[in-house]
Amino acid sequence: MGAVLMQEGQPIEFASCSLTDTQKKYAQIEKEFLAVQYTVRAFLSGNCQDAELLEKLDTDQIHAVSAGILTNQSFRDKLVNAVKQDPAMQIIDSYIVNGWPATKKACIEPLKSF
Repeated sequence: MGAVLMQEGQPIEFASCSLTDTQKKYAQIEKEFLAVQYTVRAFLSGNCQDAELLEKLDTDQIHAVSAGILTNQSFRDKLVNAVKQDPAMQIIDSYIVNGWPATKKACIEPLKSF
């Protein structure tokens, strides 16, 4: 089974897996649902980690956007206040400063996906 993530008509990420013997016996509609389920898990859950994607980034555009955001004091103030008010962001901020836990199990539940 395979899945392709496309942007502007171009493939940017692929995912594939083999069906189990049991899955091979599924009806066609069940296989199609399985493919949708697999695609969601592969791409939308954040498990997709392909270093080649970084090579395809338009770094000039990223720098232009980030420079504009970071020099906007009003935006920075709103961001700082939002982080201070969000308990999960406070923990992430602490992890960034002090280091992430050694294992995923040591993270609190909402942060395990990070």
